[in-house]
Amino acid sequence: MSQVKKTVLTVSVAVLLIVSVIVSVLATGGQGDSFKFEIADTSAVEIASNRHTQPDSDVEISNNLSSLTGFEKKCENEYLEIWFKEDIASIRVVDKRSGYVWGSLAGDTHEELNNSFTAMANSLCTIEYYDESGSDDRLSLSDSSVEALYQWNDNELTCSFYSNDKGIGLKFTMKLVGYDIEFEIVKGSVKESESALIKSLYFIPFMGCVNQDEKSGYMFVPDGPGALIRYTKSASYISPFEKKVYGMDYGIDTVAETYNILSQRPNDFAVETPQISCPVFGVVHGAGKNAIFAEILSGMDYALIQAYPAGFTTDFNWVTARFEYRQKYVQPTGQEGQGVEGPQPKANSMIPKISYSFLTGEDANYSGMARTYRERLIERGVLNKERVDKEVPMLLNIIGADVKDGFLKMNTATLTTANQAKEIISSINKVGVNNLSVVYSGWKKGGINGTKYKSSSFEKKLGSLKDFEELSHLVKSNHGRFYLGLNPVTANDKQINPASLSATTLGKEFEVIVRDNDDALFNTSYLIKPITVADYTSSLMKKYNFSFCFENLGTKLYADYSRDKNLSRNQTKQVFQKVAKLSESSAYFKPNDYMWQSTAEYFDIPMVNSQYLYETDTVPFLQMVLKGSIDYYAPYANLGFYNQASILKMIEFATYPSVILMGEDNYALHNTGLEDYFSLNYNSWENVIGDMYSEISSALSKVEGASMTEHKVLSDGVILTSYSNGVKILVNYNSKNAITDYGTVNAKSFLVKDR
Repeated sequence: MSQVKKTVLTVSVAVLLIVSVIVSVLATGGQGDSFKFEIADTSAVEIASNRHTQPDSDVEISNNLSSLTGFEKKCENEYLEIWFKEDIASIRVVDKRSGYVWGSLAGDTHEELNNSFTAMANSLCTIEYYDESGSDDRLSLSDSSVEALYQWNDNELTCSFYSNDKGIGLKFTMKLVGYDIEFEIVKGSVKESESALIKSLYFIPFMGCVNQDEKSGYMFVPDGPGALIRYTKSASYISPFEKKVYGMDYGIDTVAETYNILSQRPNDFAVETPQISCPVFGVVHGAGKNAIFAEILSGMDYALIQAYPAGFTTDFNWVTARFEYRQKYVQPTGQEGQGVEGPQPKANSMIPKISYSFLTGEDANYSGMARTYRERLIERGVLNKERVDKEVPMLLNIIGADVKDGFLKMNTATLTTANQAKEIISSINKVGVNNLSVVYSGWKKGGINGTKYKSSSFEKKLGSLKDFEELSHLVKSNHGRFYLGLNPVTANDKQINPASLSATTLGKEFEVIVRDNDDALFNTSYLIKPITVADYTSSLMKKYNFSFCFENLGTKLYADYSRDKNLSRNQTKQVFQKVAKLSESSAYFKPNDYMWQSTAEYFDIPMVNSQYLYETDTVPFLQMVLKGSIDYYAPYANLGFYNQASILKMIEFATYPSVILMGEDNYALHNTGLEDYFSLNYNSWENVIGDMYSEISSALSKVEGASMTEHKVLSDGVILTSYSNGVKILVNYNSKNAITDYGTVNAKSFLVKDR
């Protein structure tokens, strides 16, 4: 026996002896006691993670921009003053309500920034452009090569920004409106040359920037439900936060490293990383003291939200919006997929517009930002009053059929018939859940992954049209809602002929979503041409007297460069909005904000941010905006979101529960496209559903129909959420009781205080 083998054998025997002794001691307890397995309490670690909201600091905030020397007052109203310094093209904003002064750099220069970054940090406007070689460069309003003309008229600035050297420029306005400052590009003013093509545009990108941790506070980004990036000392990061509003544009985002998550986790996942569903961001200097809330008002389809934590590129924390006129793509040069990388030949059509709202006092935090945004959406008619139920609702997604890989051919696996669905609903009613939103998925011939794209007939193995009408009646007779599930946006190559139905990228490739898992039954999904999506969806909505629940229709937004019909990303949005307006009773999975006006119910709302290292907190910004207007539901409990911490998170975020179930045994999922959903059999979850619903309902029934007005951390793991009807709900994630001014909140429990 070799020395290596002897060593391995010796270690193995030693380990076995140690394990045997430990098990023996534990099993006897030293005195013949029964075995007890203790799990370590990790609640403190979980509470301190970025999956939760952390307490705010009470440290006083210094105003290092209070000196206005060299600046001239140009605009003023009852809330704000705008001061301007022409030689650096920079502004200071004085909030007259608090006296706080906002700006970017404290001085005209900064020793840690090069000339290009200094100009960008100070300037009102910065352009990035591609030169003749395709390389990108930057040009700011304060650069010496720029000709700038400023015209001030009452509370408005019109600025002409032009570079003779590069042959590029534009004109923009800056308006003082209430406690907002609005920037907007003048239509038709953008100029380019053969040697310089505009890539992107920024307005006051460093406004409110903070050098490392010199102030307490945070940057807010709408990642998932909402994320905070608190100001800290500089650290090393691989990349900043950078996400396109409304997610990837699969028509062009094929070469952008930002959207390739291989460096963070494999592209084989059942749950996608959260995307930005509303075009907002913010900065806070001292929670409850001073804040800026920014909203993109136009051009959001081609905008990214960027947040740079201290340590990435500079020692400053700064957050901004970048409007993308062009980006690089692979230009095809041959028949075998060869190509070269270069900028878009035609710029995206948009008129960038963004507002910066200056908040103070109790509005100067993420709760205040959510209230501000919600009020604006109500004024615009985007959000209405939500349906008020006597009982808390629950989402039940029932899987009907799916394709199953057989020995010689693929077959259709029956997972839940219409009659089985009735039995499941009746059983759920018996455990105390009556107010159901029922989605029946996989109802078409062939099931979820097997149906031909344009098919509209029911799978006969599941039941007849009459059976489904009776199922719908059963749900509605209990004051519930019934939807047929539909994904009209993506399909696999067994469902479509990609050459005729797939959308096409700018580089003339099919638009696809690929999982890095060759063992998956279908690891490639094709995005369907938007016009085809609209026509097919409209025909189904007209054919059947059912409401529909849409997957991807409100989430995926992409351009289509097919030869027969080119559509920009903005045009696709308009096409999808037009379809959505055909019904006021449609539900959506993860809809973006442009679909909210047509959304009856919001399914699978994000409950945690992307958990990047620099993200310090998850906050319920999205929930605060929607509560009181649209009923929204958590991820499926039986896919991992059902433990006590998850139940408390649903109560904290006022989020309704959901489950996805089927009538057949779990083994029926084997070799289907739903194999990732490993436990869907109803009998396995019956007791869990009743207990989970009962606990959540006892809290959220008190705030049914009310809006969320404040979310606040009282101490580590103890959260207070206030509502418009005067009710307050306290949640305690700790393993010990928490004593608060509102009463004692038991360990890992909650307390409801009526008005």
